[in-house]
Amino acid sequence: MAETTGRAPDQPTPRATPAYQLAPVFTKKEKPVCPPFEPGDRRWVEDWYWDFDNPDEEENDGVDRLSALPVEVLIMIISHLTPGSLLAISRTSRLFRSLTSPIRDETIWREARRRNGWRDLEAGGMNEVQHAKLVEGRICFAWETCRRDFSLRTVLCRPCALRLIKEGDAISTEFWHLHPQTFSCCLSTRKKPDGSDVPDGQDSLFYTPDVTKQAALLYDKEANALARNESPQSASLAHVSRRTKFKGRVRRDAAKMVANEKSLAQARGVEAERRRRMRRETITEKMVSLGWEEEDFCCDCGNLACAASWCLQCFEDDFDDDIDDWESSSDERGELSELAALLPEDEELRDARIVAKIKAKFHTDCTPAPFEYAENFLYDDRRLGYEEWEACKDPLIEYAARNEHERLWREEQEGQKYRQDELKPLFERLKGVVASARQGVFLSLATFYDLSSVKTLWQDEDAYDDPEAWVSAEPTILRDLFDHIHRGKVRLFDRIARAHLNDGIALPSFVKTVLECEHGACVDGEPSKGLAPLHAVLTDSDMDPILSRLTSLFRCGICSAKRSYPAIAIHLVDEHSVTNVPAYANIPSEAFRQVTKGLLDDFGLSHDISFAAFEKAHGDARFDVTTRTSSGETETSVGETWAHVLSGKSPAELEAGRRKLSASTDRNILKIRLSVVHSEQAADSSPI
Repeated sequence: MAETTGRAPDQPTPRATPAYQLAPVFTKKEKPVCPPFEPGDRRWVEDWYWDFDNPDEEENDGVDRLSALPVEVLIMIISHLTPGSLLAISRTSRLFRSLTSPIRDETIWREARRRNGWRDLEAGGMNEVQHAKLVEGRICFAWETCRRDFSLRTVLCRPCALRLIKEGDAISTEFWHLHPQTFSCCLSTRKKPDGSDVPDGQDSLFYTPDVTKQAALLYDKEANALARNESPQSASLAHVSRRTKFKGRVRRDAAKMVANEKSLAQARGVEAERRRRMRRETITEKMVSLGWEEEDFCCDCGNLACAASWCLQCFEDDFDDDIDDWESSSDERGELSELAALLPEDEELRDARIVAKIKAKFHTDCTPAPFEYAENFLYDDRRLGYEEWEACKDPLIEYAARNEHERLWREEQEGQKYRQDELKPLFERLKGVVASARQGVFLSLATFYDLSSVKTLWQDEDAYDDPEAWVSAEPTILRDLFDHIHRGKVRLFDRIARAHLNDGIALPSFVKTVLECEHGACVDGEPSKGLAPLHAVLTDSDMDPILSRLTSLFRCGICSAKRSYPAIAIHLVDEHSVTNVPAYANIPSEAFRQVTKGLLDDFGLSHDISFAAFEKAHGDARFDVTTRTSSGETETSVGETWAHVLSGKSPAELEAGRRKLSASTDRNILKIRLSVVHSEQAADSSPI
C-alpha cells in the first residue's frame, strides 16, 4: 500500500463542473421488446348485433304446436320432467294444469321426485305438490334467487326471509300474546337468512308465520279442553309432545334433503362442466379450422382466453370516465392553463389528443368485446349454434391474432438465440486467428454477432441451414473482423495523434498532413460511412510507432485505467465486455498528459520513448503522486508503483461510486515524481 503524507498547502481552485453523463437507460442494453400488435380491420365492432341477454329468443308466430300433440305423447313427455319443471309447466295453461293435477294422477309427481333422489318425508305433512315446491319450487318470482331452508320447510327470497325469519325474543316482542309453550312446538333453524350459520351461543331462528300458527293451535287446544271440562294444561302438553316428535322427524328429513341437494348440485355442476367442455371443444375445432394454433387462444388451464383483456370501453368507444380520471390524476389541467393563453385548443381536438394518450397508455393490450363476453360466449354451457359463432367469433380471433403475433416473435428470438449459441465455436476459432495477427486485439461476442456477415447466419434461418452459405461466409467474416479492428485502431490513432499535435509533441510529416487535410477519421464524422480517404491508407507501420509511445496512453471510460494500444482495446473487451472500443477509449485529461511529459523530462527521456521501454527501465520504481481532491485541496501519495499510478477503480469502488452518484472515476493527478524515500531505501538495501 502506498503511504500518504500530510496535505501540501496550496491555493484552492474552483471545483470543476462535472461533465454531463448519459443516464443508465441510454447505456444499458435492455432485452428486446416485441413490436406492437396492429389489430387490423375492426368493422365487426360496428356491425355487432348479437344480444347475450336473450341469445335463444326467436320470433313467436303464435302457433301452439305443443298443445296440438296427442295427450298420450304429452303425458309421455311430462313423465320425464323434474319436480321443478312439473311446477312450471302446470302453470302454463289449463290443459297442462289438468294433465299434471295430483287429483288426476299423483304418481307423476311422486315418480318425478323419487327419480331425482328426493325421498318420502318421514314427518309427512305435505302433499306431492307442496313437496315439489319445497325441493325445487320458486315462491317469490320477483327475485331470481331464493333460499331453501329444509329445517323450516320454507322457500323464501332474501327480503321475505329477512322479514319473517327472526330470533324468538324479537318475535315475542312483536307478538306479545304468544302462548308460553309456543316455541317448543315451532320448527327452528341454525341458518341465517343470508345463508350463514348462527354463531354458537346464540338462539336458533324461527319462521314467524309458523310461530303465530302454533300459538293459535295451543290456545285452540286449551279452549277445546275447557269446553270438554278437561285440563287445558294437559291438552297443550299433549300438543307439545306431538310437535316435539314431529320436529325430530323434520330434522332427519332436512338432513337427507340437504345431502340430496348437495348431490344434485354436484351432478348439475358435473353436467354443466361437461357441456362447457363440449362447447370449448366445438370452439377449438372451429378456430383450428380457420388456421389458428390452439396455443394462441387456449390457456394452460384448458380454458379459452382466460388471460384476455376484454374491454367494453374499446368496444363502445367510450372513454369519458378515462378522460375524467386522466385530467384529475395528471398535469393536463396545468399544462392547458399555461398554453391556453398562448395557443387556444379546440375542444374536440383536445379530447382526441387525450384519448390517443389514454389508448397508448392503458388500452394497447385490450381486445374490444361486449359486456360479459367471456362468461356468455366462451364459458357458457349451452350448445354453440352457427349464428352465435358467426356473430361472436371476432373478439376471440383478434385475441388469437395478438397471441400469434407475440408467439412468432418469441419463437424468432429463441431461434436467433439458438443460432447465436451455435456460432460460438466459430467465434473462438476465428479469435485465435485474428488476435494473433492483430496484437491480441479482438472483438466482444456481441460485436461479433453484430457484424453484417455474421448477422446473416443467425438472423436468417435459411442461410443458417445452407452449408454453402457457411463456406462462403467465413472468408467474408474474417475480412469484416480485420476491417472492424483496423477501423477502430485508426479512429484511436486519429484521436491520440491530434492530442499530440495540440500538446506540441513531434509527429511524422505524413501524419501531420493527414490530420490537417481531414477533420476526422471517418467521412463526415460518421463511422457508418467508413474511413476518410487519407486515413484509409494509414498502415500499421504508420500508426504503431506513435501508438506505442508512453505519451499515447488512453483512459478507460469505465474505470479510468491508463493503457496504451493495443492494451486498452484488450482491457475494454476482456474486463468490461465493451462492444464499441472507440467509444470508451478516451484521451486522458490535458493535465495528465502534461504530467506524463514532465515525468519524461525529469528522467531526461525523449517524448518518443515507447511505453514498453519506459516500463523496462523504470517499471520497478516507486513514485510520489500529487492529486487534487474533490474539495479542491491537494494530497500526495508516496511510494506508488507504476502499475498503481496507471490503475483504475476496482469493481467495488465503481459500485460505491454509482451508489454515491459520483461524477468521475478518474484521479486529478497534478504531479508524478520519482519517490526519493523509496529510492534511498533501495540504495541502502543494495549489496556493497
